[in-house]
Amino acid sequence: MIRRREIPSFVYDPSCVLYLPLWKRDGATFISDDAYGHLATVTGATWGIQGRTFDGIDDWIIIGDTPFDFERTSPFALEIWLKTATTDASSVFSKHGAPDYTGYTMEVVGTGEIDFNLLNDVSPSQYTQVRSTTQVNNNVWHHILCQNLALAGGAGSDIEIYIDGARETTSILTNTLGANSILNNVNLRLASRDAGGQPFNSVVGEAWVYNRTLGLLEARRNYLATRWRYQ
Repeated sequence: MIRRREIPSFVYDPSCVLYLPLWKRDGATFISDDAYGHLATVTGATWGIQGRTFDGIDDWIIIGDTPFDFERTSPFALEIWLKTATTDASSVFSKHGAPDYTGYTMEVVGTGEIDFNLLNDVSPSQYTQVRSTTQVNNNVWHHILCQNLALAGGAGSDIEIYIDGARETTSILTNTLGANSILNNVNLRLASRDAGGQPFNSVVGEAWVYNRTLGLLEARRNYLATRWRYQ
């Protein structure tokens, strides 16, 4: 018999445009468990009962381009369970590509904090970069949510980061995106940038993408509904 807690409500939410329960899906390719059935293609990452292990060298998952093309003026959210001890700057979610790195990323920086970036270009500086206070590279499981409220066109004040169900006090490191677009034609990836840059040494349990933002209570609910798997 399937236990009730194994079918959380976000599975049926049409605004959840991607749900990847990596603890559930093995194989070199699999279909996402959301309403849209995206093909996920795995390179290297090994399966285990709590998720996929990425080696920080040449492991990643590619999901595709659309419907993950969010503009700076569009609210969206990225959510993930991960465990890492890395001290290298690493891409968690990435949908941006060289040479300008137009797009968006969730990253773990070398000191362990989470960065959420909306980018048009890195040279000249045309991007938004916001950083968490909490460090997550202590080799225990963390639930992370990054989102763009899109109330001010993707400015630093639009960015929220939640860690383990609590909203972070964040620092706006760069706030120069302005009215520049973040749209691109590259694939959404887990655990690396486009073409394999900044690979992430980690275990990832599950990941979500929403085409809207989540409120405080919903962010807390998602954390509480899924944390039993990572205790």
